[in-house]
Amino acid sequence: MEISADEMETCLRVLQRVADSRGSIRRSDHFNALIAKVYRQSKKFDLRAERQRQWTEDRAAQAETAMVRIQRDALSAGALALPPVPAPPRILNRAETCYICKEDYSEVHFFYHLLCPKCAEINFTMRHLSADLRGRTALITGGRVKIGYQAVLRLLRDGAKVILTTRFPNAAARRFFAESDSGVWRDRLQVYGLDLRNLPSVEQFVQHLLHTEPAIDIVIHNAAQTIARPPGFYTELLAGEEPGTLGIEASRLVAQNAPVTTAADSISLLPAMASPAIDVLPANKWEDNEERADSRTTNSWLLRLDEVSAPEMLEVQLVNSVAPFLLNSRLKPLLMRSPFARRFIVNVSAMEGQFSRH
Repeated sequence: MEISADEMETCLRVLQRVADSRGSIRRSDHFNALIAKVYRQSKKFDLRAERQRQWTEDRAAQAETAMVRIQRDALSAGALALPPVPAPPRILNRAETCYICKEDYSEVHFFYHLLCPKCAEINFTMRHLSADLRGRTALITGGRVKIGYQAVLRLLRDGAKVILTTRFPNAAARRFFAESDSGVWRDRLQVYGLDLRNLPSVEQFVQHLLHTEPAIDIVIHNAAQTIARPPGFYTELLAGEEPGTLGIEASRLVAQNAPVTTAADSISLLPAMASPAIDVLPANKWEDNEERADSRTTNSWLLRLDEVSAPEMLEVQLVNSVAPFLLNSRLKPLLMRSPFARRFIVNVSAMEGQFSRH
């Protein structure tokens, strides 16, 4: 119910008279209860407003970090101009929990918005390290976008030959070819179309490598299934995999005369991978250049145990566990033939893969 200006003025005038007459205050318990209620509600309102102000201020401080700007503006890390001397760190009103060490922190690093100063400095230092990987061959699964994409670039720029697998080889080749320095390393990149849910294709891929590669020095299992996507998520990607959609130069990055899983095969492999209730995908929203944004209010992470479909659970096991096991075991002869004393198998993991957190 709205209170008019005249009513409020009358109320204040009466309250002032009551405040000046202590006897009248003591005589009315109802009046005292109303005054106490108004005071409590006013304090709650002020507290909420202050918390909102602090939240907004903290989000603004985090938004100034380089990592947020890269994600928000779809920039590459190399395209982001960093000041030679970072500005003094912003201090949060409310402490956050570090994504890595889980300790609380209030000082915001200029590059990382979700890390405490110690973890941020370690990661920022490691970010700029390099290694001489000339003569080494690396296999990485899921190298089309995000961490996998950046890992492939780092390996190539450090001199390694890279064998990359993805369900959408044209999309991957298109992105890597567009890199400004691709002319330096693209002759060391081979992109294979491979769906890790298709175990016969994985076996064929392994046999192909055993017969064509002298050795492998590094295996990185980056591909993972975490959230089941609806068919609409892949519409534009599928269109880009059609014959003739990739330029001649970029198409040379895609491995020729090799067993591949086509993108269309990938979509039809496990068609019932999600609940119909979460198959509606917002249109025309993109992230990380060629990755469609998934801003659904409900997805696999939010489903209860009895709501997760059997095909989706099978898909997770195939991609995250079975396929890496097959690659590690079947490619061991190539790892053993490496001329380097130090060889590596890297299993990328994340909190999303821990069942105990859901």
